[in-house]
Amino acid sequence: MPIAPVARWRPARWSRRNRRIGGVLTVLAILLAVTFTGYRTLRPAENLSRATTPLPSPAEAEALPYGELGSAPIIVEGRLRVFAEQRKVWAETPVTATRQVTPHWSFRRWPAEAVGVIGVERPFLWGGPALVITKWSDGAVVALEAATGTVNWQTHVEPDPEEIYRGRRTGGQTVYAPEGMFTAVSATDGALVLLVAGRDQLHAYDPRTGAERWAQVFSGTSGCHRVDWTGETTYVVKDSCAVPANLEVFDAATGIFLRRWRPAGASAGPDREANWYVQPVSCRLGRSRCQLFRAAATADVVSPVESARGEVGIVAQTYSLSVTGAIELEQGATADLTLISGDVRVEPMLNGYVWAHSRSSGAFLWISTRPALLLAVDGSSVYLADDDRDIAVVDLHSGRVKIMIDAPERYGDNWLAGFVYNHNGFLAIERLASTKESDDDTHYYYASSTVLLVGA
Repeated sequence: MPIAPVARWRPARWSRRNRRIGGVLTVLAILLAVTFTGYRTLRPAENLSRATTPLPSPAEAEALPYGELGSAPIIVEGRLRVFAEQRKVWAETPVTATRQVTPHWSFRRWPAEAVGVIGVERPFLWGGPALVITKWSDGAVVALEAATGTVNWQTHVEPDPEEIYRGRRTGGQTVYAPEGMFTAVSATDGALVLLVAGRDQLHAYDPRTGAERWAQVFSGTSGCHRVDWTGETTYVVKDSCAVPANLEVFDAATGIFLRRWRPAGASAGPDREANWYVQPVSCRLGRSRCQLFRAAATADVVSPVESARGEVGIVAQTYSLSVTGAIELEQGATADLTLISGDVRVEPMLNGYVWAHSRSSGAFLWISTRPALLLAVDGSSVYLADDDRDIAVVDLHSGRVKIMIDAPERYGDNWLAGFVYNHNGFLAIERLASTKESDDDTHYYYASSTVLLVGA
């Protein structure tokens, strides 16, 4: 007798109608479970893993190779290395670790993609925290406290539809050439200014508080103002749809319009003449605080090396951009890669050597003793990599080798330099095996642990 009630609920003994109802209910239950699971997995979300330990004292760079890293770091106050990947930004400590270690904190967003990361250190007299400012493909701009990862302030800028994660395997472009995010300084008081570009608009902020300083909306056809950068105290944007195109220069701190410029000979057509070539160079980081730019009256340009080989085309000229927005031809500049520091201009020669000149007088200063890759300059030094890929730190004014950093053989001697990052004596070099950006990561990067970190 006790078995009978159970038997009535076996599907095999149900009526056809009851079996159909049971089947429908089962399918609905499965669909609800899948929907709930999918929602929990795919819903927009932020996840912050805060730091649980204090930061160490700042590390000073020593003249040695620290190691090889899989991701590209920016360094904040000598305490943290900050990295980015498609949907995550994270920090590690100490900065001198030879390999990547357990994150000190991490900040993940879904489904947005990281498009830019900038470190903002504390000024000498300011008591607030150092910040890591992140920009995302959904328009979020989030400032994190560098020590803990805690959100300090957050705002939103309507994103350009072409903004996506472009950092590839190392995150190099995201941290070393952040998209649509720049820094400059005020021409009046030297305060740092954060500038964030979005869809046909530009917003300037106080990076410490997130307070907006000014904004500019670019009217007309959408997508015409995607080529932009900052000088030391200026914001520069190219109106690509003007005929011919124009550079528009604004004061970075106030938004005051300073001037409009185009190279001599720029034509009203055809399109490749009207939308002429321009490229900022000698920048502090990415497209921020660039002291020079190269331009030609046409889009069809060749490099000095290509021109020397007999290829037909125009070689772009190099121009300087002053703190007042004045634009002048940089007399004597002849290379694609021209780096300046104060009155010294450093360039690679066609024969592979590196030389330096005075910008004001044009006087020759020095030439490297061997062919070398020009990596970076700062206020006192030039950083070179020789044929063996040992790193030479050369005096900016005399060319005297101050430090020689011998890289272990396992680091290799035939890599090419991609992004190069120089911060307070720490040098991070993204090593490439190819200059073809269309190559997949396996063939594009030199090694699985791509980024070489050295101190100087």
